[in-house]
Amino acid sequence: MWNTLSEKFKLDEEIPKVINNIYKFDTITKVQYIVINEFLKNEDVIVKSVTGSGKTLSYIIPLFQRLINYSKENQEYKNQTLALILLPARELSEQILKDISNFVNNIKYKFTYQLLIGGKKVENDIEKYNNQIPNIIIATPGRLIDIDEKININFHDLQIFILDEADKMLDMGFEVEISYILSKIPKQRRTGLFSATVTSNVENIIKAGMRNPIFIDIIIQNNKTNDIFITENDLKKPINKQGSFYKIIPFNIENNKINNSIQELPQGLYQYYLTVKNIKYKIPHLIHILNMIYNAGENNKIMIFLSTCNSVDYFNLLLPLIFKKLSMNDFSISKLHSKISQNKRNKEYKSFKIESNNRLNILLSTDLASRGIDIPNIDMIIQFDPPKTDDSYIHKAGRTARVGHKGTSLLFLNENELTFLNYMKQKGIIIQKWEDQNIKNEEDVDLIIPFNEKNGISVLKCIKDINISDKWIYDKAVNTFISFLRFYQEIELKYIFYYQNFDIGNYANSLQLLKLPRLKKKDYDSVKNFIPDDNIQPKDLVYLNKNIEKQMNEKKKKIEEKMDLIHQKKREKEEEMKLKGKRNDEKNRSRKEKKEAKIKSILDEWDDLADDNKLYKKYKKGKITKEEYEKALLKI
Repeated sequence: MWNTLSEKFKLDEEIPKVINNIYKFDTITKVQYIVINEFLKNEDVIVKSVTGSGKTLSYIIPLFQRLINYSKENQEYKNQTLALILLPARELSEQILKDISNFVNNIKYKFTYQLLIGGKKVENDIEKYNNQIPNIIIATPGRLIDIDEKININFHDLQIFILDEADKMLDMGFEVEISYILSKIPKQRRTGLFSATVTSNVENIIKAGMRNPIFIDIIIQNNKTNDIFITENDLKKPINKQGSFYKIIPFNIENNKINNSIQELPQGLYQYYLTVKNIKYKIPHLIHILNMIYNAGENNKIMIFLSTCNSVDYFNLLLPLIFKKLSMNDFSISKLHSKISQNKRNKEYKSFKIESNNRLNILLSTDLASRGIDIPNIDMIIQFDPPKTDDSYIHKAGRTARVGHKGTSLLFLNENELTFLNYMKQKGIIIQKWEDQNIKNEEDVDLIIPFNEKNGISVLKCIKDINISDKWIYDKAVNTFISFLRFYQEIELKYIFYYQNFDIGNYANSLQLLKLPRLKKKDYDSVKNFIPDDNIQPKDLVYLNKNIEKQMNEKKKKIEEKMDLIHQKKREKEEEMKLKGKRNDEKNRSRKEKKEAKIKSILDEWDDLADDNKLYKKYKKGKITKEEYEKALLKI
């Protein structure tokens, strides 16, 4: 098919070779078909399409065709930056780098490229740039500007500019950086903007950086498994302004508003929610589901989204130990969050991405992995904590059922959070109830019988045993508790996820905390149902790893020293303010007050002298003794 399409799109013969030999694609997706056709017409494009629809190749193919055309006409191209791809996240940037290298390394034309992202030394990037000016730059906004401020990157010959996941970049606060980059690059270029939604901020970027763009909306029917792919019948029809699966609309920022409906979800995605009546049993519910999947005997890739970095760290320690107690030994667990170093993130990401024979392959992540990262064949998404927004839910769910595959999304909700379902229904997204016929009472999920064994194991008891076995793990549980409460207080959908209705006590029970950590008074007052353990004190727990114990003691010492210094400075400040206050009182008195005070002081001195003189006369006349005289003097 690609050989035929290359004639239709007038592609260089090298491009279908890469598609056929490296990607081994024998068909083309709808977004690729429409976007490649329009982007090669000298049009700026704004593209909205479902997650996992093959969007990346829809701009990489036109990018290389433009570079090939330019290189044939300009021999000096080897020292020019011709293409810039701007992305929100490092992981997504590295994925695009792989696609770029697939083309560069397998075509006869010689192009160079460079990745500019954080997590590496700026000096190394600058040295590499100076040694060989790249034809293609793949970058995140922050790092690109860091380097540009130091060496002033030459964009004068730029032919094509790609903004991928533009709304995500703007959500991350990169509007100023993108505006600066737009001011640096030439106006005579082609621009492709890819965005799930077109907010007012995105419209500002369109207005500032695009020339008479067209808006391409790819329509996917959710009930058709292979609906993202072009059919033979579609190929026979000419590409007009509107077809059965697309709309091409000239976009004028002054007069038109794009239909900014919520982003479509992939076809083949089965969406469910699980109601947790008592949040105490939330982790047992998760373990019950994972145990059920494990016992089914098939290999499964599962992403579990958690709200905070602390939660990811805690579950990364907790789950393996629970699995082993349940004789679930055939598993792998990776983790991703923003506080992990870039090198470690790369290793964790690659570890999860590779094919594995383990029954359970789990990636624990914050929102970091909710967008852009392309991991094939994910079977299930579990959103363990509530999503910040509807958009957040969609992007997490969209990590599965990609490129025509089927997948399952499961959202955990407490009973008082179920209004989120109506909220999503109003936006056209129906989430079905997760049914488990084996669970009659919620308490039943806490007792799990390991495979080929008779006696059940309590998940909550298991959690407690693990927590108290190592203070390092217990500390992580406490940190998870504190950071989750902060997350819940700051969540955007406050009218749905209402903090005042959240069961703090049973949440602490779910983590099997021995005592409640320090809370604000209003939070303490609202705590119900918490069951402390008076037999074990957190301070009596022991670190199994002595190196960690040493590190924690040193950290504690530094914190105490820092707090002592803060208190000392506070005392010094208070003393200084008192002294300053006295000086100000003296300074602010009027001349009359000062004169009256001076006269009063003189009169007081005269009164003291008069009293002293009277005493002396009494002493001389023998009316009082010497001892009485000296005592009286001290009172004056």
